[in-house]
Amino acid sequence: MNPNKSSVVASSLIISAFLMLAYFYLGVETVEDDMINDQKTGGIRDIAEQSVNGAEMETLARFAVEQHNKKENSSLKFSRLVKAREQVVAGKMYHLTLEATDGDGKIKVYETKVWVQTWNNMKQMKEFKVSDDPNVLRKQNKSHLNPKTPRQFETMNPNKFPFVSSLIITAFLLFATFDFGVCRVEKGMIRSQKLGGVRDITEQGLNGVEIETLARYAVEEHNKKENSILKFSRLIKAKEQVVAGKMYYLTLEATDAVGKIKAYETKVWVKPWINFKQMQEFKQVSNDLFV
Repeated sequence: MNPNKSSVVASSLIISAFLMLAYFYLGVETVEDDMINDQKTGGIRDIAEQSVNGAEMETLARFAVEQHNKKENSSLKFSRLVKAREQVVAGKMYHLTLEATDGDGKIKVYETKVWVQTWNNMKQMKEFKVSDDPNVLRKQNKSHLNPKTPRQFETMNPNKFPFVSSLIITAFLLFATFDFGVCRVEKGMIRSQKLGGVRDITEQGLNGVEIETLARYAVEEHNKKENSILKFSRLIKAKEQVVAGKMYYLTLEATDAVGKIKAYETKVWVKPWINFKQMQEFKQVSNDLFV
């Protein structure tokens, strides 16, 4: 083999190995590091606007208002969630800023802390107080993330650069790594939740805040639509289907006007990125199926 060609091949392999190591160290691993740093114990971080407008955060805010009303014998009515932050403790501590209407119909801003341990279905309101600066806290929570400017690369002339083969090898190795390594995990996740597939929600997820909130929402919407007074009792079963968003198939128990507990099935369509949810169906079913 020509010594010059041997040196080109050797340099290509060295550059390829270096680029592979640099990519994984500065790319994939830094993503994990950022996630760990964002959620380290004791650190309080802002929750993104999309999540603030989601069902789970609103449920926690409503829960805090309800707990405050019980404790202080007051009649605050939840209006909207203004801001949310979270802190990793033994579970998570949510620092929420919300608006609520008091007995005189006046809207005020409150701050509350809600402690959540999802693994044992525990949530507890730790603090509830009027905000010190309502004018500031009423402002919309805005994102301060600036999109990164993509790097511009010069086109290399193969005839001008003798190590162009290294770039070809690097591109091939990176493609193989993603196709058979990292991307395979993503593909598996997509296949498990492919469009149209209905799957059961695990017991842990069934006992979570978000799913129960959707069940309560469905009962409220049914009451408005049919002018009834059903009162949510408990969630029995839940399934989800990936559509344009997610369709939740919920089975629940509710108490009617004469105090009789009955079972119902409902479908709730959710598109969290636009803060959309809609009750699609609500019907009574036989209680015997779930005894």
